Amino acid sequence: MVSELSQEKDNLFATFCKLTKRATEASVHELFEYLKNYLYQYAGNELVGVVSKIQNIGIEQTYVNGFLKFGSYSNRKFANLINLNALSELLEKIEIERNCDIRKIDIVHDSISGIAEMLKQELKPFDVAVRFADSQAEELIQLADNVANIFCKIINTIVRYADTKTEWLPKNE
Repeated sequence: MVSELSQEKDNLFATFCKLTKRATEASVHELFEYLKNYLYQYAGNELVGVVSKIQNIGIEQTYVNGFLKFGSYSNRKFANLINLNALSELLEKIEIERNCDIRKIDIVHDSISGIAEMLKQELKPFDVAVRFADSQAEELIQLADNVANIFCKIINTIVRYADTKTEWLPKNE
């Protein structure tokens, strides 16, 4: 959902952040109603359909107790944000749109020291299995890691420019 919202006006994303910061069933319901009535410029049709289907099958509470929880992990060598929200949303979207049992999806994650057990525990309530593989042996994991690193650098640069209020300088365009 968030990826679709990113192309819209700032007020939509700000409302999403406000209503999910401390998610309750009421705030998620309010968010879904807001999303269904928003005048979209880019996204919308598919998003409104997914939100309506979520409400129709009565799983708003799943968003509160699962998808909108924050997850993180760190150790001395790494500091990673584990975006369980995005993974959960992706799995739910696949399940709804493709009528696919998410328990049968083969998820492969890079082996990072200490993360395997935490991620397995987070996904256990959803019966989702994750296989961990060495990125040196798996080309697709190397590719995904490279894309994630590029995105991370872009986001960090944007945030740094916004924090220093230099985003409109010609050298930062």
